[in-house]
Amino acid sequence: MATTATKSSAAKTKAAAPKAKAPVETSPEVTAPVAETPVETSWPEDTSFLLRNRVSILQEENLTLQAKITELIEKLERLEGSQRLWIKGQKDRSLYSVGTTQKGAKKVSFYAAKSTKDDDGTYHSGGWKAMVATDNGYGNIATELQKAIDAGDSYFDFEFFENTYTSADGRGVSWYLVTAFKARPNNQVASAPAPDLDSLPF
Repeated sequence: MATTATKSSAAKTKAAAPKAKAPVETSPEVTAPVAETPVETSWPEDTSFLLRNRVSILQEENLTLQAKITELIEKLERLEGSQRLWIKGQKDRSLYSVGTTQKGAKKVSFYAAKSTKDDDGTYHSGGWKAMVATDNGYGNIATELQKAIDAGDSYFDFEFFENTYTSADGRGVSWYLVTAFKARPNNQVASAPAPDLDSLPF
């Protein structure tokens, strides 16, 4: 009987033992995201204005340069000659005649010729060129050339192009429009016109 009572008492004691608590689930720790500083992707307003203004200026300069290049190309296409020549005196001993073009611009007409030194040191003139300088798109060439001749210059580097026409007797005639000139030192003496072809020494 004692053994039975002991077993019964042990069973009650075992039954009275508290139950183990179920584990409590916890949420994982959540870290708040760090705020990122936004990256500046646009120019400040004043810088953008300066850039647009600079682009506008460059575009205008480009148009100006293109116009100058076109003008130079046109002049180059028309330029046919470049020669160092003497101004020749006319029958009345004048060096030039002053007039006006059909458009009313000033015109200076004159004769010029090449002058070459022979073995004896004598200078001989070549064929005479009828030349015309006008105040036109190339500049006030007639006015400036007249001033240079009046100042005593008679030896020049000329740039020109040739124009032709048919004379009243049916001959083809050339004259030369001056587009630029530069005075040279008068360190030579131009002689009379060169002889005709039949008397050339070769």
